[in-house]
Amino acid sequence: MRGYIKSIAEFLQDDLEKIVNNLEELYPNSSDSQISAWKTLVSDLKDSIKKSNLTRDAIIAIEYELPTSGMGIDVLICGIDSSSAKTCYIIESKQWNDYYISSRVFSNYREDERELHPQIQVSRHKLSFCDYTDCGGDYKTTPFVFVRNCSHQGIDDLITRNPIESTKNIKIVNKLDDIIKVAEETIVATSNNIIEEIKQATYKPSKNIISAMQSILNREEPFILNDEQVEVVSKIKHSIKEGKKVIRITGPAGSGKTAILLNLYIELLSGNMFGENVSPVFVPGAQNTAFYKSKYPRIQSSFEYSFSLKNVIPTNGKNKYFILMDEAQHNQAGIITDILDKGATIIFCYDVAQVINANNAIRELKQIENRDDFCSIELKTSARYNGSQVAENNIRNYIKGINKIEEDSLFDFRVFNEFSEFQSAVVSIINQHS
Repeated sequence: MRGYIKSIAEFLQDDLEKIVNNLEELYPNSSDSQISAWKTLVSDLKDSIKKSNLTRDAIIAIEYELPTSGMGIDVLICGIDSSSAKTCYIIESKQWNDYYISSRVFSNYREDERELHPQIQVSRHKLSFCDYTDCGGDYKTTPFVFVRNCSHQGIDDLITRNPIESTKNIKIVNKLDDIIKVAEETIVATSNNIIEEIKQATYKPSKNIISAMQSILNREEPFILNDEQVEVVSKIKHSIKEGKKVIRITGPAGSGKTAILLNLYIELLSGNMFGENVSPVFVPGAQNTAFYKSKYPRIQSSFEYSFSLKNVIPTNGKNKYFILMDEAQHNQAGIITDILDKGATIIFCYDVAQVINANNAIRELKQIENRDDFCSIELKTSARYNGSQVAENNIRNYIKGINKIEEDSLFDFRVFNEFSEFQSAVVSIINQHS
């Protein structure tokens, strides 16, 4: 990963100009305002660390690149605590004053005329570091927000206007000393491999959908959505505001349909969308519901069987029900229509190729497309199959008897007549990558 990455001792030896020049070389398209912000931040860090007792063995990274959608950590400080556990602190730095804070509209994502709230931003940086790098999961990670030019009243105002309740506990300070002091009291040393693993960190796939369900306990976002997925979420919200009651998400396997449903569900749980009396219900598919209920007994009420929805949603009531339904093709015919007749809004995805029972909702789902309040939103990019965009089409076409194979550099599609040939190819691939 890119970034200025040194020991604290080396950081203090390097002068400000050298550090900023290093950052400019790493990020040649940086704006003048960004370079100016680096100068201020580096100067603040030097002043604060010099007068602290923070071990000079600790590691500091500035503008540390993350593998998700262009994200980067302003400052990362890491090392070993007294129990020999790896520990790091992530700092999101802002040079805002009270007026700037009071004049902005904050939101969950960067949008036109809206500012991504820094507590949300740094929480996603923590998620990206811990879940999307091969080393981050080994660290006890604590995020902070440093707002250089604001008062305590400005900090209170900033926290109050954070739209995601679960991130409001992330500490915001207006003195960098407050963060360095915490690091000083915790980090006692480093190890030989920390600086190398921070430098050599690589992308790894995030946790799977099954373990992501744990995030419902804390109402935290389970996934960092990529730019395309964020755009789809925005389109879903806009469609609902425009009066759409049936929203279908389509896209290839691995494009993030289920991740979008789960992130939306947790956002709906926070109560920040579509006013009061919002009741979201997550329907993970007939084959998965029992598994999730048994795996997460503390939140088993979060997962609902589709056939139970007629009892969950009253015919008349003040609540606005939002049904987020994965694998909608597995429903019995009539269930979705009944949900809509009761006034609920349904956001769903399904795959015709994955029907596993005869009594399914495929015909009903096709009929629903004729409703005036129906819309379909498409994801076009798959993150599965090592990023190949032709793999899934090749597999589907071959099953259909179409032998025309598209090629790309990320996917090797071969058909073997003998199992021994398949075994030999697998062994060869393993040897190439071992």
